[in-house]
Amino acid sequence: MTRPEATLIIDLPGPDLTPEDARWLRGHPIGGVCLFARNITTPQRTARLTANIREALGRDVLIATDQEGGAVLRRLDVPPPPTPQALGELGESAAAFHAGQIAARGLLDLGINWNFAPSLDVNVDPLNPVIGERSFGPDPQRVAQLGIAWAQGSEAAGVLSAVKHYPGHGDTRVDSHEDLPVVDKTRAALEAAEWVPFRAAAQAGLGSVMTAHILYPQLDPARPATLSRTLLDGVLRGEWGYGGVIVTDAMDMGAIARRWPQG
Repeated sequence: MTRPEATLIIDLPGPDLTPEDARWLRGHPIGGVCLFARNITTPQRTARLTANIREALGRDVLIATDQEGGAVLRRLDVPPPPTPQALGELGESAAAFHAGQIAARGLLDLGINWNFAPSLDVNVDPLNPVIGERSFGPDPQRVAQLGIAWAQGSEAAGVLSAVKHYPGHGDTRVDSHEDLPVVDKTRAALEAAEWVPFRAAAQAGLGSVMTAHILYPQLDPARPATLSRTLLDGVLRGEWGYGGVIVTDAMDMGAIARRWPQG
């Protein structure tokens, strides 16, 4: 039986693991740590941080970050991967695979083994405030083709991918960091667009899927996807047969914290 704390991923306040942080981690054997910009400084300092995390939690702990390319980058001292938007315009799977490898190689020497990327959001609404260049484009089939290639490149290089934001963040003008987006679409409409890349990713057996803090009232009127048994157990696990890791987006984002402070 999985220990509840083993399913938790936490963040840290700064670029070093203090003695107090280390004691806390040793007493709470959580499953992983997510590093943000405040944690990633010089390569040497960040590598020391991840080594200290492993000393406290064990060699197999997952250490994650977001290294997508474009607007979302955590490591800035190495050449970044091209933006998904640029890769979408190019339309070549080999280039997307290579971009995933580039992103992974920029993380491995820091001791990071999980990349919360790429975005498989179909850019349905170009005025979406949070996706934009993070998407491979408006064509669901192309997003599936290139996003899966990117994720496979990352995993081939040794870094677990997390395709996001299931079941799709591309058709909202509300940023889930601030508030709860509502996408009032039928299941048929989602199956024709937003779900295409995620269903393909599930069938490709990619390492992990990140959920969206978005309410889809025609599928679950009470809970956003992150908290929805209908969308997680029913569709992703049950219908699509996905057997990998499901990870939530950050639970302190406004979409969740303002309405479901206990998750």
